[in-house]
Amino acid sequence: QRERGSPKDPTFKMGKAYLAAVRQRQGRFEEARSLYHEALGHMESIRGNGHLEVIRLTERVGDMELAAGDRARAKALYGQALAAAEQAGIADRPQVQKIARSYATLSNSG
Repeated sequence: QRERGSPKDPTFKMGKAYLAAVRQRQGRFEEARSLYHEALGHMESIRGNGHLEVIRLTERVGDMELAAGDRARAKALYGQALAAAEQAGIADRPQVQKIARSYATLSNSG
């Protein structure tokens, strides 16, 4: 059992994602973007790429990149999330289908 509040505790890492969401709502987009990237790296190391929380966090990071105007990076992140979901056998989940639609939109728009 990991000590609650320690950097190895998954809830500690998700706290960064929560803080990123707060910063995003506050309009502090660069700070939110940085926090999302940091949270994603930590969650990947703890949970692995195929965990649904990691896949959805990858989507959020992609959304932030898209909002920042980096369509190529957003598409790559959506693709990464889809590949991880496929490998984990959860590509049919509604949350993953939303990512697939975002990826398709970027693929079809140039």
